[in-house]
Amino acid sequence: MTTLQQHPAEQPLLLAGRWLPITASVIFVHADPLRCVELVEARTRAATVERFGQPKRVREVRGAGLEAMLPELLPLRLEEDRRLVVRTEHPEWSAMFVNRFRGADQFAAPVLAMWGLRALAVTELPHSWDRRTRRGFGGDRTFQLVEPWPAREVGGRTVDWISHLVTTRFGDDGWAFQAGSGYVDEGLDVAFPVGTVWDASARLAADRFTHEHLVAACARLGLRPFDADFYAPDGSGLVLERSDPQAQTEAALTLAQARGDEPLPAPLR
Repeated sequence: MTTLQQHPAEQPLLLAGRWLPITASVIFVHADPLRCVELVEARTRAATVERFGQPKRVREVRGAGLEAMLPELLPLRLEEDRRLVVRTEHPEWSAMFVNRFRGADQFAAPVLAMWGLRALAVTELPHSWDRRTRRGFGGDRTFQLVEPWPAREVGGRTVDWISHLVTTRFGDDGWAFQAGSGYVDEGLDVAFPVGTVWDASARLAADRFTHEHLVAACARLGLRPFDADFYAPDGSGLVLERSDPQAQTEAALTLAQARGDEPLPAPLR
């Protein structure tokens, strides 16, 4: 069984980590749920129809809180094919969760910014990678605020958005810390929108951006990502999902398989 190590110090997780990896990353969107799903559906419709023959559909779901609605995202898929969008207690922000096997894609927030919406990806994924079994996750704590920005030329392409990123992640060389604003490694000299919410002087990379730093950064935007009561105050949400028949025949994965607690299906081992 994979042990979800605290990352590296003990910290609370959304719903106590019961829904990892779905809740590992929350995508906050500066729009109401309907506008969010309508924009995503419209922007992806042509590619969806070309690939699967049918557009995605939107349906309303109801439940007594976030945890009652998260089962709508099961089973997990290798490639995200279902999103749940709910209101939050902050009237200007919605929250998006996806059913991707490895959690939300790292480009989810930048894509929304390219489409004209301000978006924030908040990730708290405990380090559970087991080199021997090659199961689990590399730890990841990330605050990435992405928003439309005046167009400019970067690396031979026109970019009209900006990413404000602070993160500490576990990779092949251990923990690594990064903070700054711009496109990829552009490093624009602009003020970080929520202030310096990290400690670059900490000896260990994992201590330069702690859980407390992440909570403080989100609080400055009026967000409480690890408080389940912050989500779905009206008891409703919208699901955007594939509607083609073949969607139901693709590899179905459980939360336990995603966390390494159960073996993967034979073709994926």
